[in-house]
Amino acid sequence: MPQGPAREQPPRAVDQLETEFFRRALGALGRISPDTRFVWFSETDMQPPCDNVSVCGVSRRASLLNPWRNKTPTLEQALQQQRVEVLLTTIDAPPVRTTAPAVLFTLDMTFRDDNESAAVSKSLKRACGEARTILCPSVYVHKSCAAQFE
Repeated sequence: MPQGPAREQPPRAVDQLETEFFRRALGALGRISPDTRFVWFSETDMQPPCDNVSVCGVSRRASLLNPWRNKTPTLEQALQQQRVEVLLTTIDAPPVRTTAPAVLFTLDMTFRDDNESAAVSKSLKRACGEARTILCPSVYVHKSCAAQFE
């Protein structure tokens, strides 16, 4: 699950509701398909929401000023190295170049600023359009997503 750009707020995944959602969802998926392996990609030392999920550290993309960030792979490189078949990520995560189908999720619509215009950003609409599916844990969030992202 790639995290958004560096913010002054802690990453959203530390929220207890989101952690509980992941714990239950990954537990159910693990019981249905025991041969499925989950990997948590993180730029920080943040722990995954479940104990049975391995952690893979990633770094930001190299820049012109610092072409060799460090020996930690970028997210795109780590996805290839881990042979990821499906990418589960938040609906507002930064775009990732991968051939793996994306499954987006959102527990609520808090990533949207109430002061924004009614138009949703083009990149968010594009991500939703390219996603294999969007997971919404409630009818309200499902209807909100359907209305806002068409």
